[in-house]
Amino acid sequence: SNEQWTALNEDDSKPMYNRFRQKWCPGSTFKPITIVAGLQEGVIAPDSSVLCDGVFDKVTPSLKCWKHTGHGIVGDASTAIQFSCNDYLCEIAYRMGAKDGEEYTDSASLKCLREYTKLFGLDKKSGIEIAESKPHITDAYGIPSAIGQGTHNYTTVQLARYAGAIASKGDAFYLSLVKGMSDADGVYKKQKSRLACRVELTDSVWDAVQMGMLQFAQNNAVLKDMKIPVAGKTGTAQEAKNRPDHALFIGYAP
Repeated sequence: SNEQWTALNEDDSKPMYNRFRQKWCPGSTFKPITIVAGLQEGVIAPDSSVLCDGVFDKVTPSLKCWKHTGHGIVGDASTAIQFSCNDYLCEIAYRMGAKDGEEYTDSASLKCLREYTKLFGLDKKSGIEIAESKPHITDAYGIPSAIGQGTHNYTTVQLARYAGAIASKGDAFYLSLVKGMSDADGVYKKQKSRLACRVELTDSVWDAVQMGMLQFAQNNAVLKDMKIPVAGKTGTAQEAKNRPDHALFIGYAP
């Protein structure tokens, strides 16, 4: 009815707006990719520890951890995901930008980070059959980019596909809103899954990331009481002082 149509269009939650066209800075939901990059590049091992004192000051300007008093010794890569420790992730980005004893350069750190972002298919649209914005992989600010800030910008469905790749240990599928179709004769065919990319990593890397996301959920006030095991990662990203933060969640479960 006209009344219902008017109510939908005037609803402050904007139910008629296609949110697949909205791009978000991923914040800490991006951190598993930085962990993967650090492990694959050999700048950390699964059991590497880093001291978090609340501020990463090896570059200028320095970058604060969300826990301003610091996490202390973060014992391994999985715990870095569990605590969402900025210092740990910044240290990875710093080491990637200063490999082989070279002086740190932002460009070297960014180059490495961008390669692993593309590896997870975040340079491609998700595949859904309605309008979707193109993703944007960060192209500035190497250290902030490692914690999901920088100039990263992705739709929620693009982040969902990346989460699916972690869940399956490497298979990133094109997403679809169509389960199947019937032809002119009424014969129904289920739509086949299409692989967008395959992420090849060692089992120890997958295990470290999956364990970190599982530990995160087990220590999250909302997720810990669910009746099934859940793995996930929250993310908060600041946009501007006059606008609210972006709040996101990626996850998977049986």
